[in-house]
Amino acid sequence: MDMKKNFKSLVIIFTLIFSFINCSMSNTSFKNQNEEKIEKARENVVLDFIKIYKTPKKYLKKRNNQPFNVFWIFEDETNNQNYIFDILPETQNYISLNIEDSIGKVPKSNFPNRFIQKNNKIFLWNDGLTPLSKDLLNVIKKYIILDSTNVKLKKGLLPDRFLDDRLITTDDKLEGIHYYVCRNNTKHFRRIKTNIAVGYYTPPKLKCN
Repeated sequence: MDMKKNFKSLVIIFTLIFSFINCSMSNTSFKNQNEEKIEKARENVVLDFIKIYKTPKKYLKKRNNQPFNVFWIFEDETNNQNYIFDILPETQNYISLNIEDSIGKVPKSNFPNRFIQKNNKIFLWNDGLTPLSKDLLNVIKKYIILDSTNVKLKKGLLPDRFLDDRLITTDDKLEGIHYYVCRNNTKHFRRIKTNIAVGYYTPPKLKCN
């Protein structure tokens, strides 16, 4: 009798273990598929952005007729039906590296850790997961926007009388482009050109089914 009980117990235990493993594998597979969709959606909107975006004349004058070539991508997670990406030009002309943002570690600041480079333009974002790579730093250097002043200050590599003349400027009138992408069909999206944050205007309606 005891042997039968033990056998039943073992069967139950192995069934539970198998179910747990199977569930974990399914969740991992789902996450991987979801990540692949997000990456594809991001690539699609970048390709569209490159085709349609033009630097405003106001900024062309300020930049000696040099159009923007560095952009930020922000992903909004407030919508369960669509992927939402906000693409904005980098207007500061520098991106500051902090001493805690070291190669091989996930940046603790908003320093980017991912990029897409196409048509002599670079699109940057921070996914909160990927360790900072040397390749990324080299690419940012190529665009002459990598600023290591904060690192040098922390390490005492700058003169005592060093004057930090970096300016932080914002332009609330500068428009970016918001992309609303169908989760079940990443080739189908709508774009909104605006300077208003996501959630503060009526979003476009997509027929995703």
